[in-house]
Amino acid sequence: MKLAMRALLALLLLVVLALGGVWFYINTLAELAIERGASAALGVDTTVRSVRIGLLSGQIRLGGLRVANPSPFASDFLFLESGGVDVSLESLRSDTVVVPRLALDGIDVRLERRGKATNYGAIFEHLDSGDTPGSESADARKKFVIEEISIANVTGIIQFLPELGKQSELEVLIPEIRLRNVGSESTGGATLQEISGVVTQAVLTAISRKSGLPAAISGDLRSGLGGLQRIAIDLPGTATNRLADEAERRLGEGAGRAIRGLGNLLQGDSE
Repeated sequence: MKLAMRALLALLLLVVLALGGVWFYINTLAELAIERGASAALGVDTTVRSVRIGLLSGQIRLGGLRVANPSPFASDFLFLESGGVDVSLESLRSDTVVVPRLALDGIDVRLERRGKATNYGAIFEHLDSGDTPGSESADARKKFVIEEISIANVTGIIQFLPELGKQSELEVLIPEIRLRNVGSESTGGATLQEISGVVTQAVLTAISRKSGLPAAISGDLRSGLGGLQRIAIDLPGTATNRLADEAERRLGEGAGRAIRGLGNLLQGDSE
């Protein structure tokens, strides 16, 4: 009897160890896929502190995503505190994964200018080129259709005179950015590389719409965004941005810019 009990306990231990190994392996693969996708999209090194996939719950949580600054700028270009999705594990086996909602929270992005060089200029160039270094892996071929992306608590740190240090820094706060039906317009969905590019573009678009930006920074952002395929973003609580998107869709970019300019002027007056 004791021998049978010991054998059963040993078997249970082996099962637990095996499941732990599978769980660790899946998490590691997910970390590598996210890092490769973001690095390919932005042209700089990207690291993730942790990815946790619930084998039974279907919850995927990531934490501590860091996007390095292009050379010669130091520190990080972007840092994401946390993100998560709820998706069935069955759908993860398909070539195109449908995700109801991707929630990202706590993004800090640094926009730096030194003379004529900018860190965001290098990011724009890579987003526009669409270059993908290396061979395409199975992770890169996995595609997603995301019904909604919510990006909360964005802080833009803008440094336009580095010689003055923090005295020349300007903080821009954006409570929330929403995107809808990402990947639905393409055949078979969007890759992790494309989603990384869309999220970065959405954050920079939202910052470019804020009033009070230094003229050089504002002009650079609008010029860089103008070279990319336009994406529609929603800034909840900002009616002028929704009017501008609709005017741009129906009447052209001139009408959209005019309405955004009016909204920025009114916002500046209220502040």
